[in-house]
Amino acid sequence: MSYGTAVEIGSPRDTLQYVRRTMIPWLQWDLVADSVAKRLAAARPDLRGPGLQAPALAAALASLKESAVAPLGQVLAPAQTDEIGAYLRAQPGFAGHHMTSSDGRERPYADIVAEGGRYVAYRPETVVKAPHAMALANRPEILDLVEAALGCPPTLYSVSAWWSFPVAGEPWPPHSQHFHRDDDDFRFFTLFVYLTDVDSEFDGPNQIVPGSHTLAGMNALIADAATAGRLVPDQAMVNNLLTQWPQPTTLVENAFAPRIVSTLGPRGTGFFADTRTLHRGFQPRERVRGILWFRFGLGPNSNSSDVDLVDGPVPVAAVGSAIPDTPRHRYVNRLLVRWD
Repeated sequence: MSYGTAVEIGSPRDTLQYVRRTMIPWLQWDLVADSVAKRLAAARPDLRGPGLQAPALAAALASLKESAVAPLGQVLAPAQTDEIGAYLRAQPGFAGHHMTSSDGRERPYADIVAEGGRYVAYRPETVVKAPHAMALANRPEILDLVEAALGCPPTLYSVSAWWSFPVAGEPWPPHSQHFHRDDDDFRFFTLFVYLTDVDSEFDGPNQIVPGSHTLAGMNALIADAATAGRLVPDQAMVNNLLTQWPQPTTLVENAFAPRIVSTLGPRGTGFFADTRTLHRGFQPRERVRGILWFRFGLGPNSNSSDVDLVDGPVPVAAVGSAIPDTPRHRYVNRLLVRWD
């Protein structure tokens, strides 16, 4: 039985990315996403979940759509995050916030720290094999929430984990710790989980500008900043704020400072985000911050982790935590996990 999408069976991912970036403004992506999601949902109704049964999930969905972030509370116990952290520190990594933003040399965590590195990041298969990680990403409430947000059965296309260190100076590479928008797919959502306590801005929290994922929201933010005297907008500036990449970090900080929201919480805190919105991981000032991400979208894309898997999808027996063997779970995890 095939679980593939059009992209998987012939449409080059880079072509799709090119079309998205050059021909369709990101503020119109939802129109395309609605059409794609409707087709995917109709093609495989047997993969659909039961919907949002709990009021808390409905509230999370409303928050995600309105503000681009949905707090989930503590989704992993401290002991579980400590176990994940100990596992990761024992694995080789890369001196970047992602393996592709590093120098490409995989080496021990301790060596990168000794070199004064800003980050340690890992191969996707390392994350797939981490304890507790994939079980969390496949919890029914997680899949039900992201399915409701997408409008179709989700595809888990990217996993990542990295440490950020309190190193002085400007961040490099800058992308993760400067305000930016992600552009992986026409519609996608990221589940973040803190592996360390993030009690204040000194600990490097995720920060977003709520509402900046929509044109109406951006217009409201710009109007509010102009009224308060934090911004004297001209057309070039407005266009810059509405572009996909890069973002003028200093301008965002000055104009939208009162609107920036930091997600704080003890290790194990999870939250969903629509990272088309203006967001960043704030540069930690006092102690290391660890974080996991799981990205769900409409299907594979040019930022999918499967293209970075050295030996292809990880055999299910090697996954670090149990995943139910159902048609839904096989579909969701098909890019990263191999059952046969």
